[in-house]
Amino acid sequence: MRTLKKTLVLMMVVIMTTISLTGCGKPTASPVVAIGYKVNGMESGDYSEAIEKFVIGEDMYCCTTVKVVTDKKAMHTYTVEITIPKTKDVEIIKRGGLDAKEVIDDAANESVILRFEVQGCKEATEQKMMFKGIPTNEGSATIQVKIYDEGEEIYGYSSTVDFVYGE
Repeated sequence: MRTLKKTLVLMMVVIMTTISLTGCGKPTASPVVAIGYKVNGMESGDYSEAIEKFVIGEDMYCCTTVKVVTDKKAMHTYTVEITIPKTKDVEIIKRGGLDAKEVIDDAANESVILRFEVQGCKEATEQKMMFKGIPTNEGSATIQVKIYDEGEEIYGYSSTVDFVYGE
């Protein structure tokens, strides 16, 4: 009888330990990303995903929204990297958006890379990253959004627009 009790207690301890360790791993993330644009004007107001063309030399405004829902209640930090090609004078719009942790001018690839930190959890809210820049070169430009968890890419999204000379 004592051996049976000890065996049951030991099995309960093993089961509880296994369950608690399972909950300690990385959360499973389900990101949602959208990119909206505006042309010349105020930085506030409505952004549209339908805008496809921008005039070279004029301001282009961009609002990227990211929501990272996970299977855990605890907050987990993710890195969001936005690459903007063929654009100069990129400025972060802090009013209404997150502040970038890093801004990299990648002259060799004619692009600017913005890095932000966002929080993901079971009840995550949408977080905005806003910036403006001036298109410099004619042609298609693909704005890329990549989400990383501890250096590992877990999600990618892109939006292609055209940069044209004014008519």
